[in-house]
Amino acid sequence: TDFYVVMTENIGQIQIPAANVLSIEQILDKNYSKNKVIVSGFTPLLSTDYALGENAFNLQKGEVRYNNTMIALNKFDVGITKNISLSGTIVIAEGVALIGAKFTTEVVPMLRVGVSGYTGVKSSNNSSSSGHIVQGYATYGKPTGNVTVGGIWISDDSPSLFQLSGLHRISNKVALSIDNFFFRTTAYTYVYNGAYSQTYSKNTIDGL
Repeated sequence: TDFYVVMTENIGQIQIPAANVLSIEQILDKNYSKNKVIVSGFTPLLSTDYALGENAFNLQKGEVRYNNTMIALNKFDVGITKNISLSGTIVIAEGVALIGAKFTTEVVPMLRVGVSGYTGVKSSNNSSSSGHIVQGYATYGKPTGNVTVGGIWISDDSPSLFQLSGLHRISNKVALSIDNFFFRTTAYTYVYNGAYSQTYSKNTIDGL
């Protein structure tokens, strides 16, 4: 079997079977900085989140994403490992700022589970308060087509939410998504439909 031999600074020699190499291309200087290789393209819209709810897919190590929903909600995510990401969220209209973490893992093929936790502050009418949000969810499917069920607990007097969301991707830039939240008071059951979101992201992988 023929091999390509790659010499690396940190881990020595790597042999790659020629049959496993699809293509070889030059890394231009503009795409190489501080041991990071910038991968062409963007993470598809709604890959790890729906409009407002989350799913059990995660950013990979080194991936960074900015998500803006209807201008008011701004979220920034960073992939720490293939299972863990950190995020910061600002909701301008509500005066809310949150920081949090997300952990997801594959249970069996096509089924993933995850949990997210957030803590933050809310400022309004010359006063401020703090709170916490915990989410748990299970996602069946692939990033290109999936269904998610989950629950959301909020530390204040708000009712707990039940999430039912789904996605079907038509292309890398177009997807059909439904994002519903159910919550119940003593007399009524309410349904809230998520809003459309714009996601901008950049992928990176560690250089050799």
